[in-house]
Amino acid sequence: MQFIKENRNPNTAKTYEHYTKKYQEFCEAEGCEPFPEDVDQFSTHLALFTTVLAKSLSPASIELANAAIANKFSLLYNFPNPLSSPLLKATIKAATAASPRKNSQKAKAVKREELKLIMKLIMKDVEERQEKRKGRKGRNALAPCRDATLFAISFNAALRRSEAVGLNNEDMILGEETFEGRKVRTLSLTIRKSKTNPEGLEEKQVTAKIYESDDFTCCPISWWLLYNEIKPNHGQKDPAFQTDSGDRLSIGTPAQRLKEWARKAGISGKISSHSLRRGAATEASAKGADIDELRILGRWTRNSSSVNIYVDPTEQKQSAAAKLLAGWQKV
Repeated sequence: MQFIKENRNPNTAKTYEHYTKKYQEFCEAEGCEPFPEDVDQFSTHLALFTTVLAKSLSPASIELANAAIANKFSLLYNFPNPLSSPLLKATIKAATAASPRKNSQKAKAVKREELKLIMKLIMKDVEERQEKRKGRKGRNALAPCRDATLFAISFNAALRRSEAVGLNNEDMILGEETFEGRKVRTLSLTIRKSKTNPEGLEEKQVTAKIYESDDFTCCPISWWLLYNEIKPNHGQKDPAFQTDSGDRLSIGTPAQRLKEWARKAGISGKISSHSLRRGAATEASAKGADIDELRILGRWTRNSSSVNIYVDPTEQKQSAAAKLLAGWQKV
């Protein structure tokens, strides 16, 4: 399985290995060759395995399992796409329809207008807390201010939750650019560890740049500056997003806080840590970002099931999508 480890991120490689192993065990139990050279014979075996998967897996997992197994067949025999087989297409379609988890709800994409509802509530809460302190900088406003900053930055940079909680102060660099004849504040995020770089290898680290918005409600730069005035620790190695005591947030905190604020804002649907990331991609796409810009914005790899065409990251493309999320018009 070395080819998978070389061409996919570690988590995807493990998933591919898991499904391929299950398929091989299935074929062994059925007394058939898992990877015969004849594509029709292979399609028949995979179709049978797919009907078994449909008893317990969601449609998305069924598709992923088929992709993993077909990938190995393609590499073994240099066959372009065994999943194009009419038999497999029909079987996958039927298995997906029969899956007991076919109606499992995906995480809701929280788009800009819904995020604004949440942010307005947080802003009101922050103002009320600060008023009670009679204008003094009080830690009692830390949690809501941190939440707003976390949400605004996660949305505009399409961050994964692990990327967000893993940021340190040294990873957040304020800057300025001239855009459409005016100076615009920027915030560059150095993402040292991610789903595609879990070891934090320096050569795989990426930078995401986000832009200020004319609407303070969702402006990541304005919230970042406000949050930095009241958060406990400002050391370079201290976490960018902190608990009241200055510690790093747990991996589950972003989803927990987003769910709570979404409930207060009356936003229905399944809310998870992925909601802001999905919302960012949906919003940018609706405003004109092309598939290449979306890929760079979200740091999706060439093997991601979310994106089918791979391009090398460029600051220009990432910036274009990020500007759209900040409310700038595409030019």
